[in-house]
Amino acid sequence: MRLSHPVERSLFCEQAIMNDEIWKDAPGWEGFYQVSDAGNVRSLDRTIKRLSKGGNLCESVIKGKLLRKRHHTGGYDYVSFCKNGKSQNKYVHRLVLEAFVGPCPENMECRHKNGVHKDNRLENLHWGIHIDNVWDRDRHGTLNRGEDIGTSKITEADVVEIRERYASRDWTQGELAEVYGLTQSGIGCIVRGVVWGRVGGPITKTGLGSYKRRPKK
Repeated sequence: MRLSHPVERSLFCEQAIMNDEIWKDAPGWEGFYQVSDAGNVRSLDRTIKRLSKGGNLCESVIKGKLLRKRHHTGGYDYVSFCKNGKSQNKYVHRLVLEAFVGPCPENMECRHKNGVHKDNRLENLHWGIHIDNVWDRDRHGTLNRGEDIGTSKITEADVVEIRERYASRDWTQGELAEVYGLTQSGIGCIVRGVVWGRVGGPITKTGLGSYKRRPKK
């Protein structure tokens, strides 16, 4: 069958996608929306009642269709649902897991096993604890570290300098904290290598903050 018109081709491809996937109702949106094991979302045919121009109550059918996915700043796909005049944005990965696996267990969140946030196939999703997501990002090389974190107050060069100054015993943790705008406990974690572990500089295992300046000769 040859489809020449762009609209015909689009409808044919859309129907092929919907026929090749397993679909389940989106929890809480039964009769309105469904989600597939491939991470697609569609609306369902439904009949609505409205007033005609003549003031008569009539019914009209809204045809179901695949919903267009939008992208959140964090890289996750979401769609917009609407019911009774109210709209709500829903993350696609959560819709897939809630429909095929069940509600999110307490203190858990969605994991993308391959690290690709736009890959919302059921086989790529899993409920897990937050540290699982951190380990996943570390394994996939997408975990921000050190000065790559937007809220970081210091740079890697600062970390090396802090460790060198502390190791020289010319500075206390409290003095370094004042100079770099950090807390003393924060300085303690830096000099002991608890944080910024991949950055250079001498690691002081004691980290007691008791070092005093040496008297000048």
